[in-house]
Amino acid sequence: IIKSMHKNAIDLNIGDGGWLYGNPDDMQLKASKGYTVIELELMSPNAGEKGDALVELAKVLINKI
Repeated sequence: IIKSMHKNAIDLNIGDGGWLYGNPDDMQLKASKGYTVIELELMSPNAGEKGDALVELAKVLINKI
């Protein structure tokens, strides 16, 4: 569903699956593991350049579950 709603979504190998999508000033990440869903959003100038940081944060959180 995410890929159909956001054409620029990137599949992530986090937990049971995840996606990174957005625009240069608003990046969003969704990832799941079991019944747990993590949603992160970064709204700032140049947020698109900080997608790697969101991915790393989501990996840490998923590994704690």
